[in-house]
Order: sequence, then structure tokens, then C-alpha cells
Amino acid sequence: MSKRYRTGVIAVVAILIAMQLLGSGGFPQSWNIGLSEPINSWQSWIRTNRDQHWLFTFILNPITWTVEQGLNFTESFIGWLPWFVPPVVVFAIIAKRKKWIMASFAAFAVIYPGLVGVWQESIETISLMAVSVGICVLLGVPIGVWTALNKRAESILRPLLDAMQTVPATVYLIPIVLLFGIGKVPAAIATVVYALPPMIRLTSLGVQQVPRSAIEAGQMFGATKRQILARIQLPLAVPSIVAGINQTVMMALGIVVIATLVGAGGLGQEINQTVRQLSPGRGLVVSLAVVAVAFVLDRVSMALISQPGTSSVKTSRKLLVTSLVAVVLATLIGRLAGWHEFPISYGTSFADPIDTAVNWFRDTFSFATRPFNDFIVRDVLLRAQKLLNNSLSWQMIVVAAMALSYVVAGWKMAVTTAVGILVIGLTGRWADSVDTLTQTLTAVVLSMLIALPVGVWLGRRPRAEAALSPLLDSLQTIPPLIYAIPFVMIFTVGPVPGVVAAVVYAIPPGIRLTSLGIRQVNTESIEAATTFGATDRQVLWGVRIPLAMPSIILAINQMVMMVLAMAIIAVYLLLAALYESWILPLNVLLAVTFAVLGALLLMHFRGRALDVYAQIGKNSWRPQYVAYSEMLGPSDFKRHVMAARVIVAHAGMGTILSALQLQKPLLVMPRRGALGETRNDHQADTAAELCDIEGIDVAIDESELLSKLGKIDHSKPSGSISSHAEESLTNSIREFIHRQMIS
Repeated sequence: MSKRYRTGVIAVVAILIAMQLLGSGGFPQSWNIGLSEPINSWQSWIRTNRDQHWLFTFILNPITWTVEQGLNFTESFIGWLPWFVPPVVVFAIIAKRKKWIMASFAAFAVIYPGLVGVWQESIETISLMAVSVGICVLLGVPIGVWTALNKRAESILRPLLDAMQTVPATVYLIPIVLLFGIGKVPAAIATVVYALPPMIRLTSLGVQQVPRSAIEAGQMFGATKRQILARIQLPLAVPSIVAGINQTVMMALGIVVIATLVGAGGLGQEINQTVRQLSPGRGLVVSLAVVAVAFVLDRVSMALISQPGTSSVKTSRKLLVTSLVAVVLATLIGRLAGWHEFPISYGTSFADPIDTAVNWFRDTFSFATRPFNDFIVRDVLLRAQKLLNNSLSWQMIVVAAMALSYVVAGWKMAVTTAVGILVIGLTGRWADSVDTLTQTLTAVVLSMLIALPVGVWLGRRPRAEAALSPLLDSLQTIPPLIYAIPFVMIFTVGPVPGVVAAVVYAIPPGIRLTSLGIRQVNTESIEAATTFGATDRQVLWGVRIPLAMPSIILAINQMVMMVLAMAIIAVYLLLAALYESWILPLNVLLAVTFAVLGALLLMHFRGRALDVYAQIGKNSWRPQYVAYSEMLGPSDFKRHVMAARVIVAHAGMGTILSALQLQKPLLVMPRRGALGETRNDHQADTAAELCDIEGIDVAIDESELLSKLGKIDHSKPSGSISSHAEESLTNSIREFIHRQMIS
């Protein structure tokens, strides 16, 4: 630990102690600025001027009308189709990949909502989905292409997209409701805003990853930039774009169900009613309908992606035309026969048996559920709330949050954190925020205790991972609202079902990312440790886990974000069950919003530090979570170095000189001759000469590299060089050449 680092830690600890001793308990209520009254006034102004102010007449109202017409047309068209046409089309799309069992199951999933009596509600949900995803594609693809071709635009939009992807879905509903009121249109607009970022990101990534050789080949044949974009970059980026559509579909479905709180209707409204009525059987039946819709949309969108190694039937133009004609004829026959509505006689209900089973479970296992509920509420949540509200001063909490934010993301995040926490206090929602934060922290800790050990175990056992992979896939396709339903039925309303649902919701990505990190540890490191006599436990704790730490940190980050989203949804469910109307009061929405923002800032786990661009060289390995190029040209290399906050590289003099010239922090890990990476240890000798330069760190091996990645000094190198040679050197070369010419 450096002297400067020790001094900083001591100073922070001293300030925290002083804040605790001199500060007061909870945030002063007298500082409440009364934000709800101005917002209510703004809402009244919007209602009064909705039909006459230019903002509505020329901008918002045309948007509302356009989206409304799209929703009405889509819903009418889907409702016009005979009920048997959608399952047939879904079966054909998936069966094209020769996945007959999957295709049959998906076709059954299409008709499941009709079998349980929510056919019309599912049409409303799918219509809202179709319009929202369509708008996302129309906006996301051009913006993604623009950011891929314009680095300045990318640098401007990247922080905005990061913020949009970290804010829980429910928060988007608040400003949308203020501007557009309630109904299906604001629900669609909120869905677009929430689901748009992955469409932009994956489109941009697809265009950026087009091989440079393909672009250069087009340039050699005289193609213009527009022709290269239309005929080379976009066609090669199609798989990434379709993957973006898949992600957009799943994110849209997650918020569409929640959007029933603002009048979206559909399956979400049906679920909300079952929660308010505490009807476990009906709730589960409708929840499975949502799961069925999610499964179908996920499988269909994935079936459209051209994946290497997957088998598919080669579709000729004749077969395609024949299929379309058959669908049209079936549609016309179905309409003439009056088969457009799902037959009520086909429906069934198994809600009553589920109600019986739930009541039996509650009575039988109350000896376990009640103590668990009491323990979480009394011994965990209430004590944590008391600690944050009464025992710790709010001044110390602000300083501690700023210090944490500074360590993980720099002074900008520290200032943002302080502002966010102060806004929470000034709006009079300190206690509400503490409530949400304690639930979030509890769920995060429980998720880590489960997901990380299981992920490590699966990473070391491929067969077990292959067996559990379908279950994890299924869990990740379920919208977050659905997770809360069974636990609300078991524990009734309250904080415990929200905590448990958040844990179950966050576990799958935590397991997957942890397992991925364990599996990607290079075998050479493991073999080297085994050669030196290390046991399996020593290899695990000394090699596998340290080298997998970036993936583990990413897993924790994802679990935090998912727990936050579920925590807010659980609050909505509780309030929706208590209020007569499913439209929540504005002050409650504000409380939830500020709680989310405060917790989000406090739990920001190096999200920006994972924004990586890599030059990987020519090999078969391909990173999954970072942008990369095999080889960068001189201009591209300099551009990426100029844009970088930190450079991590081998001890090549070209990279070192570039870092010194541009004054960029540098972390160096030299290639080693003992591993056959170089003919000798000249890079190690070079790195040894850099140890004393401030702003340049040296890591000898992978373990030290991972350790220093978490403690990178963002200060600029103390040494610097010019981009041009020194005048004395050029004069010496000039004189030498002159003498040679004379002689």
C-alpha cells in the first residue's frame, strides 16, 4: 500500500468518525422542500393545456395519435386472424431449424392463453409488444449505425445508454404518465424508452465488428461509403441486429406487464387483479400465460438468427411462396367459417386445485415460513432500517457513499452520489429510501451466497452445467413481475416475498457469469499450479477464483441491478394490493424513484470499468463481453489510445511510447520467455525500468494483474515524450548522413 493511499484511507476514516460524532440521526424533516406540490401543479397545467399548448399540439399529441393508431391496427389485425393461424406460423418458423419438439411446445404455448381464458388479454399484450418493438427497431438501427460510424456520437450517447439500462423499468413510467396521461399509449412509449438501449448497442457492435478486410475490399472496388454500409456492413451485422431485436423483445415484455399500472391492460392487468384479490390459483394460471408469451417470442426471435453450426431447412422461393399462399387461404377459410375467436369450450381451469395446494402448503409448512418471515423482517430489515435511520448520522452516510463512489468510479460519481442522496432527503423520502435500500442489500447478499458457490461448482462440472442450462434459460426469459406472484401467495403481502422473489430473479445471471469466468480460466495456469503440487482447493482459491474475478464482479453487478428492479416491482405489488385503484399516487412513485436512484448510486460496481476495447491478435479465441479487433491500424490504434481512460498492455515499446506521449495511465504485464511468449525476457527488463514512473504499474503474472486492475491509479505518467524526435538527435542523424555522402 502506497503512502498516498494510506493517507487517503486514514483521512476518510477520520472524517467518517467526525461526521458520526458531530452529525445527527435521520435526515431533518424540516428540510423537506415539498416537491410533490410543484409536480402536482405541473400535472394540473398539463391537463389544462393538453389541447392548446404548442408542445402538445405539434409534438406530443401527434406522437400519441400515431402510436394509438398503430396499437389499434395491430390489435385489430391479430384479433381478425383465425385462432389457429398464429400457432401454425410459430411452429413453421421454429421447425425450420429442425427443432421439432421445441416447435411443438412453442405452438402449444401460443394457444395456452386461450385454454385458460385470457386469449383477448394476450392479444392486447402482444399488440403492445409488436408496436413497441417495431418502434425500437425503426429508431435503434439508424442510431446504432450512426454511433458505430461516428465516435463522437458514441461517446455522447454511451453515458445516456448506460443510465437508461441501469434505471429500473418502473421508473420510466413516472415522467411518461405526467406527459401522456394513462392508457396504452404511455405504456407503449415507456416500453420503447426502456427497451431501446440494447437495440442501439447491439446494432452498433455488429457494424463495428465487420472485418476490416471486407470494408477494404469494397473500397478497392470503388464503392462509396453509402454502398459499403448498405452492401457490406449492414448485411454482415444482421446476426447482431437480430440478437438486439431478441433482447429488445424480452425487455419490452418485462415492462409491458408492469405497465398495467398506467392502464396498459392485457395480461398484466389480469395479474394485478389476482394479487389484489389474493387468488393464488388464478394468479399462477395467468402468470403461466405470460411465461408462454415470453417463451414464444424468445424462441421465434432466436430462430431468425443465423447461427453457425445450427441446422436448418434451406427455404426456396417456391416453398416460401407456397407457405404464404397456404397461410392466406387458411386465414380466409377460418374467417368465413367464423373461427377467428378462440373457442370457449376448449378452455379449462385448474385454479381451484392450485388454491387448494397453496392453502395446504401454507398450513403444512407454516412452521418454517413464519419463522423465516419473522427473521427477515424483525432481525434483518428492521434492525438495518434502525441503524441507518437512527444510529448513523446522515452526514456520515453521505460521506461514506461519496468515498465508495470515488473509489469505484471517480469524483464525478462521488458528486452525483452526494446530489442523489441529498435529493432523497430534501424530498422527505429518506425513510422510504432506507426501506428500499435495506431490502436490496439483503436480497443482494442472499443472491451472492447462493449464486457464487453454485456458479463456481457448475464452472468445474460441465455435465452439471449442461443439465441445468435449460432451467437457467427458462428462468431468464420470465418477466420479473411473474417471479413475485408465487411468493406473494405463500407469504402474503409484505417485504419478504419481494426479497425472496428478488433473490430468485437475480440468481440465474449470477450463476451463469460466475460459471463462465471459472470455465474461461486458461488451462496453462491450472496445469502450472498442479505441476507445483497444488491441491484442488488451492487451485480453486489461488488460481481459478482470482483469474475469474472480473466475471464474478460482473455477476455481482448484474445481480445488484436485477435485485433493484425486483425490489421496486415488489413495492408496486404491495401497494397495488392495498390501494383500491391500481394507479399509484404520485408521491409514492416519487419515493420509489428516489429510492432507486440512491441505491443505484451506492451499489455501482465498477460498471464503467468493464467498458473495454481489446486488440486480440489473430487467433481463434473471441471475447464475449467486450468489443475487439484482431489488429488495429496505426490511426485506429492511436484513436483508441486517445479515448482510453486506462491502457492495459504487454511491455511493447510502441504501446509504452504511445501512453507516455498521450499521458495515459498504463498497466503493463510483460510477455515471459519461460512460457514461450518471447524468445527471452526483454519485456520483463523493460517493465522493470518502468516501476518508478508514476502512472505506470507493472504486473508480473495474472494474479497480480487482476489485483492491480482493481486498484488502477488514474494519475497521468510523470514522464512524457514528444511525438517528434529531439532536435539534438535529428541534427546528429543529419550530420551522419552528410558525412557519409561526402565520403
